[in-house]
Amino acid sequence: MSKPKIANYNARQYVQNHKVFEGSHTFAEWFEQGIDGTRDIVKRYVVYSYRYDFPIFVWDELSNTWFENATKYRATTSKHRSQLHPLCDTVKLCLEDLLIVRDKGIAYLAEKEFA
Repeated sequence: MSKPKIANYNARQYVQNHKVFEGSHTFAEWFEQGIDGTRDIVKRYVVYSYRYDFPIFVWDELSNTWFENATKYRATTSKHRSQLHPLCDTVKLCLEDLLIVRDKGIAYLAEKEFA
């Protein structure tokens, strides 16, 4: 399925509804991860600024929680963040921890914190 191309100022409703899109130097996709030893799939909705290694928001389906990148931004990425913010409470994380949540889930981050 192709991503609809939309203006960033119209993208917030896509973010709030967890819909895939492509904006101006922004995009959002679903990230799926299999759970070890099961046939279950955990999905996370990820909003990016410029590239895959810089998510600005991650919504975790399992915990029904929005996570936000708290790492300092360039001016354009800060604008993306304000245009695409889901306008609800978020858990702010550094980029490294947000990538862990995206790739492995919140449980893995919790294990890292208490290890």
